[in-house]
Amino acid sequence: MQRRQPTSHSGTAASKAKPNFFIVGAPKCGTTSLHEYLQRHPDVFMPFYKEPHYFGSDLEGSRFRQFRDQPARYLKLFRDARGEKRIGESSPWYLSSRRAAEEIHAYDPQAKIIIMLRNPVDMMYSMWSQFRYSGNEQIETFEEALDAEPERRRGKRIRRAAHCISGLYYRDMVCFSEQVRRYFDLFGRENVKVVIFDDFKSDTASVYREVLAFLDIDTGFQTTFDIVNPNKEVRLEWLQKLIVSSGFSLMLLKDRLTYLATTHALVPISYRTRAVKGVIAVYTKYERRSPLTPDLRGRLAREFQGDIDKLSDMLGRDLSAWYKDVPSSEAPITENNLQIESATKGSSRRQLAWRLLSIVITVALLYFVVNELGGADLAALIRRIPTWSWIGALLVYLALNLLRALRFRVLLDKRESPMRLLIPITLYHNGLVRVVPFKLGEISYVILLKTRLNYSMQEGVGSLFGARILELLIIVLVFAFGIFMSGEQFAAQRDQLMAGVLSVFLASVIGLYYAGSLLRLALGVMQRIPVVGRGKPRSFFAIAQSKLTDVAAEFDRIRQPRLFFSALFISCFTYTSSFLTNYILLRAVGLDADLPIVITVISLGMFGSAFPFTLSGFGIVETAWWTGLTRFAGYAGDEAAAIGIVLHGFQIVAAVLYGLAGYVLIRLSPPMPPRADQSSGAPTPKPPPP
Repeated sequence: MQRRQPTSHSGTAASKAKPNFFIVGAPKCGTTSLHEYLQRHPDVFMPFYKEPHYFGSDLEGSRFRQFRDQPARYLKLFRDARGEKRIGESSPWYLSSRRAAEEIHAYDPQAKIIIMLRNPVDMMYSMWSQFRYSGNEQIETFEEALDAEPERRRGKRIRRAAHCISGLYYRDMVCFSEQVRRYFDLFGRENVKVVIFDDFKSDTASVYREVLAFLDIDTGFQTTFDIVNPNKEVRLEWLQKLIVSSGFSLMLLKDRLTYLATTHALVPISYRTRAVKGVIAVYTKYERRSPLTPDLRGRLAREFQGDIDKLSDMLGRDLSAWYKDVPSSEAPITENNLQIESATKGSSRRQLAWRLLSIVITVALLYFVVNELGGADLAALIRRIPTWSWIGALLVYLALNLLRALRFRVLLDKRESPMRLLIPITLYHNGLVRVVPFKLGEISYVILLKTRLNYSMQEGVGSLFGARILELLIIVLVFAFGIFMSGEQFAAQRDQLMAGVLSVFLASVIGLYYAGSLLRLALGVMQRIPVVGRGKPRSFFAIAQSKLTDVAAEFDRIRQPRLFFSALFISCFTYTSSFLTNYILLRAVGLDADLPIVITVISLGMFGSAFPFTLSGFGIVETAWWTGLTRFAGYAGDEAAAIGIVLHGFQIVAAVLYGLAGYVLIRLSPPMPPRADQSSGAPTPKPPPP
């Protein structure tokens, strides 16, 4: 039956973009890495969602049915394309499908095809290991899984939760000569690029340039070639068994959330995809695969010798080493491999440790606040606050967000950034920051700038980073001012201390202005330090140097006198607005103290909101208010805890209300068309996806 093809939908972004090249496989041959490397090129658009498998109607498994006969859903993947010359997608099972080539050809006869191949024995073994990790494979040894293929063709020994049934026929996956022939015959050799994984691994940069030339785009673009998809194993096998025994597929959940992240611009990509990565990190470990036994490897190499020879003749290249040399299934253990492996493990462990620490701190602080609350009557405290105070605080809180939007506009240094879009983006971003855990809401601002105003990720991160640094600098300065002005023990030396505070502030401003140069100086010093040992010490220094370089580049953006001092001036008003919001409510609950004490208490509460080690500020904000009110304003612990809960609760409610308003305004406002600098002949490089 003729497959239904994607159709256009007028008035939507999807109607303007559809794929014109495809990475069709094979799996475990570097397709994920190439997908991400191409995604960074300014002339290429590839969706964050990888492996939709819209084509290939003969493929079996729930993962292959998510887009089948749903053209509008498929085209949504490409809705964020902004006129890139090449629009592509990667679905590595297209290669082994008997129908995918014909269906792609019917969709676009001029499409470019990229095929990636590796030693078939290595590929099968790697795929089996991946399936063991994802829960698709229930057989515990590779050799037994190969022997089970006849039974599996009769529907036996297949998990109820299997999401990729076609992949369990391992030998079918590696009939490369027949698979490549299908694409050569339909598209012509000139439109099919075959990449051998051995070349891709040994000289990635050269192969990458060949692919760019094949796609007829700028070959001068440079990027880094990090390992994207290392071998993974299950850390908590009991958890995986519990999941798959219920018929549930974590892979499908990940796919669905990634699809939402790709097609729904208003919800940050990180909020939807990093949540899944966080779950995966709990039971994932990165381990080198055990090598195949020489007997099994030799037997399989001889089995595929005939097909390898056919493929060699077809490609005009000798691939006999795949069965003659019988190499180890794993790459040699080099110092570089150890550094990458150590960095990969370390990043996952650090992220997991950071989040576990956040959870522990949040729970401990909330327990403390609840204990301090004692018999305090929260409802009575809320009723004590008159209506006009609530309304006044809400209005000042709105002014605070308007000033934040104005500061973002200054830091972006683009006069074409309309406030009609920046204001709702700021409101929505602020709402997410208040309720989304682990500070993931911050990324919403960067994503919305990209999808609504066509700013790059670097521009979004730079403006957000600059705003946060300026805000924190002023909070710390004013807090120090309040401490020295309110403390009797500082009375005799108050003038000297205030002069010191002002000197430190001026030094901090100058340091911030020249921060890019200072960081590069530190980087130069680091590069001269001899690193003893291998593995973790070296990988730590490599990561630190890379991070310092990125941060220095972001600081360089604000090293412009007009931009820097305008943003600093507006930050003073954002602090004032935040101060007034809290002051109105504190006066309403009965705070009657000297201005220096009030400044100290409010600054301490504001500083709590910026603390990184909690879930959305819960616990730390209430504790900061409790500390300020008991230590400086003389409040009892129970009343101070109640006031802290009310103040933080108001911030959350106000942020959510204005965030919902921002969401509606964003939905009603059309995105900006591509900027002139993006459509010129020298586009700026795109960053890697978050």
